[in-house]
Amino acid sequence: MVVKGKAPRKKVAAHKASNKGTTKKTPRDLAATRARILKAAAREFALKGIEGARIDAIAAKSRANKAMIYYIFGNKDALHLAVLEALFEEKTRNLDAEILSRFPLTQDLLAMLSAYLEAFLRNPDATRMILHDLAAGTPALRQLKRTRPDLIQPFRDISDGLRSLMDSGNLRDLDPDKAVLTAMLLLMAVPVFLPHADILCEKGTDRHKSLADPEAWKAFLSEVLLRNLR
Repeated sequence: MVVKGKAPRKKVAAHKASNKGTTKKTPRDLAATRARILKAAAREFALKGIEGARIDAIAAKSRANKAMIYYIFGNKDALHLAVLEALFEEKTRNLDAEILSRFPLTQDLLAMLSAYLEAFLRNPDATRMILHDLAAGTPALRQLKRTRPDLIQPFRDISDGLRSLMDSGNLRDLDPDKAVLTAMLLLMAVPVFLPHADILCEKGTDRHKSLADPEAWKAFLSEVLLRNLR
């Protein structure tokens, strides 16, 4: 006889057995999973852009199921934005506050140029993602500007610093906003081109070694910048 309102003992036991061994992810587990997803997504978005990227591929590369990706990020657009946000945070974390606080010195401008080039070289996926977004009309960058204006602020600070140097007569009177955009485009283009320098010069030659050398590019870009601004 089964008492109303109580489940039979066998069914209760079966239900407990079915849940045995299942636990909720801890915050640390979720953070680690999120980091793996962001890393895999950066690679997928960099190679294929947001339109060509597939959540299935990101799930396979990150060893996370699709349901977990949607649970953490919501949808592919939000994941794409989260990747860009993480890349910008990594790129600017160690240089903005220190260098921008001393910006009016020309040498610090060159230090910033070098630091950004290093950041792009360390993370070519960031460069490719930004180039994909530029080609698509910058929807993700515009959204990032709305949601995280602090990540875009360093570029405005550079422009304001250039304008200050120009007003004081220490630099030529050029459009500082165009100068910043030109410098950033060069910085993004170089890391994308370096692995393919053999298109212009044969591997093993002195010309190729110079063309593929990041330090040589730092010196060259610094010289170009100074010649145009002085």
